Amino acid sequence: MLKRALFVFVFLTGCQTAQQKSERLVNERAAQLQHLSSWPSTWCQIETELTEPAKARYEQMFPFETAPELTYAWRSRESTCEITPLVPGETAKSHQAFLETAMCLLMQVHYLNSPFDELNLAGPGVEPVGEYTHIKAGDKPELGIFLPRDSVTVETRTKSRGVLRALYEERQGQLLPKRLQQDRGGTVFVVEDIEYDDTARAGARPMLKSFWIAVGAGTPLRHSKAIVRDCRPL
Repeated sequence: MLKRALFVFVFLTGCQTAQQKSERLVNERAAQLQHLSSWPSTWCQIETELTEPAKARYEQMFPFETAPELTYAWRSRESTCEITPLVPGETAKSHQAFLETAMCLLMQVHYLNSPFDELNLAGPGVEPVGEYTHIKAGDKPELGIFLPRDSVTVETRTKSRGVLRALYEERQGQLLPKRLQQDRGGTVFVVEDIEYDDTARAGARPMLKSFWIAVGAGTPLRHSKAIVRDCRPL
């Protein structure tokens, strides 16, 4: 009887310890990304360069458009995002969807905001799951935010937008996205090789300078490069 009681005590203590470690990890990650919780409304121009395979595909889809200019306005606020072609056309309209996924989904969640904003970061909403700490979202255990312990990575499993992943690394004294990814319906969409403006004043969030978009089933292939210019307050 005594051995059984001791076993139950040790088991419960271990569970509590794992829970405490999970809550501590969540609080640490939230604190590390807290500087992303505010964003000044901004207008930027986005210029894009297609890879040769992407260019050939658009020429096949829209043969009547010759050397279309793929330049966009990016209007970004904490809660809204808008991508608008500066030169309308069918190619620009089709390519716009790629920028919307990159800027208005992946960047909006992980760069313009902290993915921990407005979440319950303690109590029954947080639990250890294998090598991850899980922040629940609703009553479905497969949904929510999953945090590995060995890197500053945020994985968000959603009902309608697939799985979003963000890997952060230190840039200019701040943790900023290094690589962003969406897995949805067998298609992988990646924002990679992200560069930031190194002229930001001390303590300010560095502005995006450029990034590559890659997409595909299985191994994503590079599609286009986005270059951010002429940013100013809205």
